[in-house]
Amino acid sequence: MTNLHALVQSAMLGTGNGFATPAFDVLKIPGSDPETVLLASAAGIGIAEISGRNPVHLEGDVPVCPVETYRQVPERAGELLKRILAGEFEPVLPEFLELVAAQKLVVPPETLPSFLGMDKKELYPLIIQVIGERGRWLATQNPAWSFALGREPLDAWEHGTRAERVIALEQIRTRDRGRAREWVQSTWEQDAPEDRAAFLAAFAVGLSMEDEPLLESCLDDKRKEVRETSRDLLLHLERSRLVQRMWKRAQLLLELKSKFLGGDKLEVILPEGLDVEAKRDGVGGLKLRKNLGEKARLLVQILSLVPPVFWSRVFGRTPEKLVAAALNCEWKEPVLVGWQFASQRTGDVEWAEAIAPLWTRRPEEASFLDRESRKEMLLHVRPEKVEKLVNAHVKPHIRELDDKCLLVPFLLDYNQPWTVKLARAVVGSAQRLSGEHHYALPQALPEFAHRIPPELVEEFSRGWAAEPAGAWRGKIDAFLMTLRFRNEIRHSLME
Repeated sequence: MTNLHALVQSAMLGTGNGFATPAFDVLKIPGSDPETVLLASAAGIGIAEISGRNPVHLEGDVPVCPVETYRQVPERAGELLKRILAGEFEPVLPEFLELVAAQKLVVPPETLPSFLGMDKKELYPLIIQVIGERGRWLATQNPAWSFALGREPLDAWEHGTRAERVIALEQIRTRDRGRAREWVQSTWEQDAPEDRAAFLAAFAVGLSMEDEPLLESCLDDKRKEVRETSRDLLLHLERSRLVQRMWKRAQLLLELKSKFLGGDKLEVILPEGLDVEAKRDGVGGLKLRKNLGEKARLLVQILSLVPPVFWSRVFGRTPEKLVAAALNCEWKEPVLVGWQFASQRTGDVEWAEAIAPLWTRRPEEASFLDRESRKEMLLHVRPEKVEKLVNAHVKPHIRELDDKCLLVPFLLDYNQPWTVKLARAVVGSAQRLSGEHHYALPQALPEFAHRIPPELVEEFSRGWAAEPAGAWRGKIDAFLMTLRFRNEIRHSLME
């Protein structure tokens, strides 16, 4: 039965998502016992037919899996995980894995093939933490699962897949940035362009001026993705040559004039054109969906490549005051869009929080900004800021989050965990409106359930209209189901 067990295991390995096993016409089964050969052949061929693949070529005995030293998730949590893997509440999977990793638990062994064959590279770091010794042993049986082997960074860099090499590079960046640069430079000519861009992106870990010479040289790379990655990193280095060149160009275009009674006024001098050096620095490479004139578009391009904190320093004003001054400017639209992209690219929290309220006030102010990139910029806005925006708008029974309110689409794009106060403000407004016909807020409720603290589920189960109108009933049910499921995950992991 040992040989039969090994063959069944081997055949099962061929059923992982995206795994192509070598094709062999003949099964080579260790041992000479006729019964074992017959049963093993039948099992192997049967499983191979189900999976639609030829069975693997078995050479010798499969090494025994080591004893698992980590504690497995409780049984109920394991059942909830299987429901997620089957497609139920699938968006909750990253949250589940984070909770499991935080408690240093491992997933049930029967779920390992699903995780190892999962084509979600953004989850690889979490998957590696929750598969335990069994998962790493299983990964040795399938080359396509090598990302989970937990090998040493150098070994992963020299022999791993792109995902493994990126993870290894990020690991080594935390303790030896110079060594990481040497690794990247040593294989630069042999690596594919998309690989080079991915390796450069790993420099965000521990980014410093020591990386600047390499990143500056990448501005001359033939591939656009490499140039863009290096440019975005250089914008986080205020002393980089790129930032200094862009600031020299930009500071000629904006001037702040103060009036004794009239406040600040922003004056704009539109740029005339592009030279070769500006094109090399990326001016003109930003995709703009807004319909602006040629010079206005060029102004956006230049402002987007300058850390916005420079304007706060040189003008001696907070981002909020500068945004207010821009709203009174003739060229408000290109200025605000340029600052929006700059805050997004540099991750400047204060500037992102100064611009974000424009999407929540009046339609004309929201129209000045680039709608397509809003979600990315909102990643830099703190939940407390959003909480204040909602609480400033919602006045129970007077002003709610109805279909005319700009906060509802804004909240849909705000993909961050909510505070308790923010959740209560939004859900409270939804409950008060649930007896009336509305569209935007009920449609958004199920999505909001992924960001609201799940321990509030019982509180939010009460307070809805006795007879919810229109689409409310189905959306309320979906909202509460997701909250209950997330809350159940937390309780199940503590059993």
